[in-house]
Amino acid sequence: MAKLDYRLISFHAYETRKKLGADENSPIDIEDLVLSNTDYTLIYKPMSENISGLCIKEGNNKIIAINSNSSKGRQRFTIAHELCYLYYHDDGIYICSSKIDDEKANDCEREADLFASYFLAPESAFYSDYMMLANSKNDLEHICIKLEQKYGLSHMATLIRLKMSKLINEREYIKAQTSPIKLANSLGYSTDLYLSTKKNTTMGRYISLAKELLDKDRISIARYQSLLLDGNRQDLVAGDDLNAEID
Repeated sequence: MAKLDYRLISFHAYETRKKLGADENSPIDIEDLVLSNTDYTLIYKPMSENISGLCIKEGNNKIIAINSNSSKGRQRFTIAHELCYLYYHDDGIYICSSKIDDEKANDCEREADLFASYFLAPESAFYSDYMMLANSKNDLEHICIKLEQKYGLSHMATLIRLKMSKLINEREYIKAQTSPIKLANSLGYSTDLYLSTKKNTTMGRYISLAKELLDKDRISIARYQSLLLDGNRQDLVAGDDLNAEID
């Protein structure tokens, strides 16, 4: 198993944040960031529990599909994971396992996991926040909750990042692997990060391309509606906006 170049992967994450219009250190809404790039299609749908998502890269077409059964934090991590493949790997189809920090994962998967962690929580900002919380005598459980709430990381991804950065040891890493929901709730945080969004929808290029084909009379209204239904966008088929466009 090859040794990863942490510094290069961190730089790639920083570089990709800039390309998508984010600054160096701030927490991000990764869904909005991805959809601001008109080449991307973002799909949420139920998948097997062994898969957190996949991406398809073919020229300018870039599709990210996310397992809607996973938690919001895991979904955010998976989107970032797939961005590594879309920006730094050849055209193809890449499937993301539901496991992170998997010793059996290949080098590309390990790289993409590390990229996702740096993309969501840039190194300098994450380290500074950890030190500030630790110096304020927060225990590890409280530190984890506050870090993952700020950066939108899942609880497991936060622990892995802390261990990887040598901020916690193996014993602390194992001990802290408990459900964060009760503690997050007691601290006044929303627990949405730890729960499934249950989305089943398609956004981005797929929708805009279908509308473009309709506007250019390349497809019929019936075909346009069929494409929207295929993308689980019943809201657009039945919505007032579509009726106004058809009129």
